[in-house]
Amino acid sequence: MAHENDSADTAHAGVDFDTAVGDPGAYYGDPSAIAADDTLTREQKLRFLREWAQDLADRQMADSEGMAPERVGAVEADAALMKQVSAAITQAEEQADDASAPAAPRTLWERITGRTG
Repeated sequence: MAHENDSADTAHAGVDFDTAVGDPGAYYGDPSAIAADDTLTREQKLRFLREWAQDLADRQMADSEGMAPERVGAVEADAALMKQVSAAITQAEEQADDASAPAAPRTLWERITGRTG
């Protein structure tokens, strides 16, 4: 599913969003950097993070099927990274896009009278 802002800058200037989303770990040092990146929309952050989570899940599945990990300690490192990705997803889900942010709550007086001030 394409998003209108998918060409927004990523952590590396000049990198196409669709290229970067294919391997978020190559473009961001850690998952929290994605959640904190103000150049990305909420949906873009979630795409990056969910892709990263899927990559980790795929590696865990390969490990459970008997394929040897690429490096010593990879299983433990991936499990720790999955926790970080999950925390960053939660953080990104709690963020509101400017366009979708709810209006400021009205005071009781404004709700009762329909007037402001």
